[in-house]
Amino acid sequence: MWQSVLFFLPDTASNKPAVACSACLLGHKVRYDGNDKYHATIHKLFEQSLETITVCPETAVGLGTPRPTIQLIKTDAGVHTWNLENPDINPTTALKQFGKTFFTEHPQLVAIVLKARSPSCGYQTTPLFNAAGQQQGLASGLFATEASRQGVLMVDENYFDSPVACREFSFLCYLEQERRQLEKADIKAWQQHYQQRLGLALDAQGTLSALGTAVNQRLETYATTD
Repeated sequence: MWQSVLFFLPDTASNKPAVACSACLLGHKVRYDGNDKYHATIHKLFEQSLETITVCPETAVGLGTPRPTIQLIKTDAGVHTWNLENPDINPTTALKQFGKTFFTEHPQLVAIVLKARSPSCGYQTTPLFNAAGQQQGLASGLFATEASRQGVLMVDENYFDSPVACREFSFLCYLEQERRQLEKADIKAWQQHYQQRLGLALDAQGTLSALGTAVNQRLETYATTD
C-alpha cells in the first residue's frame, strides 16, 4: 500500500503492522444474536495493509453465541457487566482478566479497531446504566478500557467514513511500528524525515490521531495502487 521511500526505515513498508480488530467487524458471527457486523471497508483495509489479529472478548471468556445480552453497569464498587434480568450472568472479572492477558500475549500490537457501543469493545460509546437499568451516560467497555491503558491507537468502525480515513489509519499504524524500532539517538532524524516528506511534526513519544488536510494530501502521493 505504501512506497518504501515514504518511511524512515527501509523495510517499514514491507512489514505489515499488527492490528487487532473486533471479530464481528470482519464477518465472524460472534455477536449476542448470532450475527456479525461485517464492515467491508475495514475488511479490505486489513486484507491489503495490516496483519490481522481477530478478537471477540465475550466469546473468549466462554459466553456462547447466541447469548443473553450484557450491559455496562455502574455501581458503588465500580463498572461491571451483567445481564439486567439475570445478574448471575456477570463476566466482569473474566473480561478484565482477558484484556490483560490479550495484550501480554500480543506485545507487537500497535492499534485496535473496536465495535462501537459494545459492553466489552465499545470505546467511549457504550451506554452505561445504573443497577436499576437507567442509562447514565456513555463509557468504554471493559476490554476497551484495558486497551486504553496499553498506549495503542484505538478507533471504532465509525472512524472509517472515507478513503482518506483508511489511508490515514494505515499510515499511523506503520509509523507507530517504525517508532518502536528506533533507538533513542535516531528520534531526531526520524522527526526530521517526516517533517521534510510530509510537513508532519512528531514528538518523540508517539504519533498523532489526525494528520490534517495538508499532510493527507502529501501522503496520498506515496500510496501505491495495490
